[in-house]
Amino acid sequence: MFNLFAPRPKPPMRPDQAPQRDLLQEAADDAMAVLHRADTTNGTLAALSGVLLTVIAAGVGLSDQDAVFPAPARIAMGTAAVLLAAVLVVLATAIWPHRGVGGRLSGVPHYAQCDPKQVAAELTATDRQAWTSERLVTLSQIAVRKHRRQRIALMLLAAAGLLLATAVIATVAA
Repeated sequence: MFNLFAPRPKPPMRPDQAPQRDLLQEAADDAMAVLHRADTTNGTLAALSGVLLTVIAAGVGLSDQDAVFPAPARIAMGTAAVLLAAVLVVLATAIWPHRGVGGRLSGVPHYAQCDPKQVAAELTATDRQAWTSERLVTLSQIAVRKHRRQRIALMLLAAAGLLLATAVIATVAA
């Protein structure tokens, strides 16, 4: 059966026809992809932390109205809330916009201070390989910074999860 909306298969290319990609550009593209994944992970961790804080807030509301948690459960929940707040602070610092390499502006923050003629002149006079190399270094540094903070956030999140499990066990055992 013929499907009008199915993508057409591309004819195979001979090796001598294959487009050549610049290795430096590929590395910069890879760094950008890693940076996007780090941002997605940061958003997921922040959402998870927010959900756990909501659960703690609901638990505190229950204890104020009609239930009483044992002291170890209250201590564990309070400590978990502090850790989850720390997770959100760490992730906020990871999400914080980065302005460039070595304290000087690069990319969008730099171009925002220029007029179109300045940007055109600067990019025309810039060596493409040097520009892409600087982009690769900047993106890689940002990604590494975010990954370091994600590791800290994940450790804090795991500790908060263990404390919440401890609170549940202490409550059920009481």
